[in-house]
Amino acid sequence: MLDLYEAAEELGVEIFTGNIPNCISFSVPGYIALDYNLMENGSEERCAAAHELGHCARDAFYTRNDPLYIRKRCENKADKWAIKKLIPKDELMKAVHSGLSDPWELAEYFRVTEDFMKKAIWYYQNGNLSIPNI
Repeated sequence: MLDLYEAAEELGVEIFTGNIPNCISFSVPGYIALDYNLMENGSEERCAAAHELGHCARDAFYTRNDPLYIRKRCENKADKWAIKKLIPKDELMKAVHSGLSDPWELAEYFRVTEDFMKKAIWYYQNGNLSIPNI
């Protein structure tokens, strides 16, 4: 998490922790909030913090009244930033060449959730986050 706290400081973003009703995390310009009580482990914490920092870094904010395509665009911008921050492509390639190949192995190595790792793999292979429902 230290790297994410450093990124937050560089971005001028304050991180708050505490109880958030029905929400693991959220962000508004200049701030992110994390509810550790709703997270199962450090991997979830890293993914949530990176995603919310991605909203701040990319100025990707929306309201609940915005159309779905605007919300999705903002979520994708945040996810792409988080992926690049937590799993740089060159480091992913080194891990794969060292023998790690299963998403769960790579997730453990990068200290992210398996779902986040699958999203990162898809992004780096296909250049987008439009994962089909298989």
